[in-house]
Formats: sequence, structure tokens, C-alpha cells
Amino acid sequence: LNLDFNIKKNREIYFQIVNFFYETGNISKAYNLAESRNTENDEYSDFYNNLKINYLLSTFQLENVCILKNELDSKTKLNNFLLEKLDIFCLVLENNISEAELLNSILIETENNLDENFQNLFKILISKEKEIEPNWINKNKQINSDLIFLYSAIARIAELPLNESFL
Repeated sequence: LNLDFNIKKNREIYFQIVNFFYETGNISKAYNLAESRNTENDEYSDFYNNLKINYLLSTFQLENVCILKNELDSKTKLNNFLLEKLDIFCLVLENNISEAELLNSILIETENNLDENFQNLFKILISKEKEIEPNWINKNKQINSDLIFLYSAIARIAELPLNESFL
């Protein structure tokens, strides 16, 4: 696309195109478009960062997810405490369990509506016994689509089967 991104309408058009690919399930196309230009100071930068994180989680590029998370500035706002949950997940990947547990306890105190699915996955992930819990999804709560990529990455690391509720 040959758009002048100094013009707000062009940035809006670009966002709509990227969002179309993302919403229709073509996350790799959306990711490639988002990566093709500097979106750092764009009004949709939070959307692009969320998209990049979800793409990296879905393609199991977990090291790159943690790198991207560390590169995001303090102005980045992602829904559902995604950054905080990524912090915890990356700490577990680095085998820094005690710090992950500390951040998780802060998250529990901070979240208005506790994300029971994340908490169940976190407990399974740090569990020494690694017993597979078939009902790790809370059937009474709808899974947040913004977090599905994180949940699936955690489930893969914990070697959990994807059950019917999750699918």
C-alpha cells in the first residue's frame, strides 16, 4: 500500500485493512501488514501490539513474545491484563517461578473479575506433579477471545489436551 501515514484518514484505512484480516482469521497477513510499517506512534499502536503478540503466541514463538513484551513502553494499554499475564508467563518460561508467583498474587489483587481460566492454567503450569486436569476451563465463564492465544500457548507448554470447552 502506498499511503501517506501522516494523514489520519490513511492510517484509518490501513487499520481497517489490518483489522479485516485479523477478524477474518488471517492473522499472518494482518501480522505481516502490521510489521511492514512503524506503528509505534500510531493511534492504533495498542491494537497492532496486541496483534503481534497474538501472532507470536499462535506460532509458538514464545521467546519473541517475551522480547516484544519487554520492548513495549509503559504507555501501551492492552485489555484483560494481557501484559501482566505475559510477564507471568515469560517468568515461568525462564524458570523464575517465585517471581511469577509474586506477580500473579499482585494480578489476583488487581483484577476486578478474576480470570479463573488463567489462574487454572498458571497453577497447572507451575505444578510439580503435572497431573492433567481435564476441566481446566471454567465452563461457567466465556473464554475471552483476546486471551485465547495466550491460553493455547500455556496449554501447549503444560502439555494439556484441548478439551471441547476450549475449542
